Amino acid sequence: MKRTNVVRVVDPLKVVQEFVRWTERELDYLREAEHLSKLRDQAVRHGFNIKIPKVYSDLTTRKILVMEFIEGENLKWYYLRDEMPPGATELFKEGIFFELYSYLFKGFFHADPHPANLLITDEGGLAFVDAGIALEVKISDRKKMAKFLEAVVRENVTDAVAAFLEMANAPILKILKEAREAYPRYWMKIQLMKTIFLKKVKTGLSDVIERWHKAAREGGSIEEKSPMHKFMQLFQLADRAGIKMPESSVLFARTFLTIDVIVLELIPDLNIPAIINEFFEKYKAEFAKLLEIPDEVPFYMEPEFDSEWSEIFQSTHSEIKRREKELLMENASAIMETFEI
Repeated sequence: MKRTNVVRVVDPLKVVQEFVRWTERELDYLREAEHLSKLRDQAVRHGFNIKIPKVYSDLTTRKILVMEFIEGENLKWYYLRDEMPPGATELFKEGIFFELYSYLFKGFFHADPHPANLLITDEGGLAFVDAGIALEVKISDRKKMAKFLEAVVRENVTDAVAAFLEMANAPILKILKEAREAYPRYWMKIQLMKTIFLKKVKTGLSDVIERWHKAAREGGSIEEKSPMHKFMQLFQLADRAGIKMPESSVLFARTFLTIDVIVLELIPDLNIPAIINEFFEKYKAEFAKLLEIPDEVPFYMEPEFDSEWSEIFQSTHSEIKRREKELLMENASAIMETFEI
């Protein structure tokens, strides 16, 4: 797939490698026990009405996981019977809030909330079980996704485009910047190319945002209301614009894929954009605080890291950046050749 370039938005090799890594992690019950304890602490500490089973550490080993038994029916049971759980709207809203809070503000989230892993408890609450796949997210990725999501649910296309380009780190903008600096006499043509590219992204993104909100407000197909469907359209938009999306955004989309269609099947009129907008309203302070956190430094820049090895890693990083710049300049030269024609 990689050699034929059939899939360009994500690296298929990395997807398979991630699948292998997730599977290996899921088979380690000590790791899953750690995930459950951390998620349970997040739910309790931050006041979410979400049940996470307690782990009995003294009985748990690498091959045996012993945890609290939770009475209830999973979402799959309701879906197969086409039956809406009691208080479904509030339950699902709380589940969406918990996943968003965990991903954006804590950097650690349950990444496999499929219908068999979500229970409606006998007390009428929502429970997350089976935390074999729970992942950490870098601060820089969380900040970019938060800015993008906040702009999208507020229908602020200008900010959404800016956040999208920051999140995707569009290489063509770097190429055009290098070309403008190296070939000042072509700056008008370079600026025209940049304008056309940005207009293409803005038009596509604006269309995706408009149709998502319209479907949520006025009714539409499940696909049109689904956040995952919108993310897939964004990936296609990125592909057409020559952008490769970061792995963190793919993981975020994958998480919603496992739940949003089932939720919308059970509650067709659920307005997910409005729920996410309400989330940002409720957690304004946390959102502002997140944006103020400095991006993480590379592990080799940490004070406790061996100084000699740190110098080696820094030197390697500088060399990679130099090679990247050379490649950009080659691409810039190619652009200039098209101008000459």
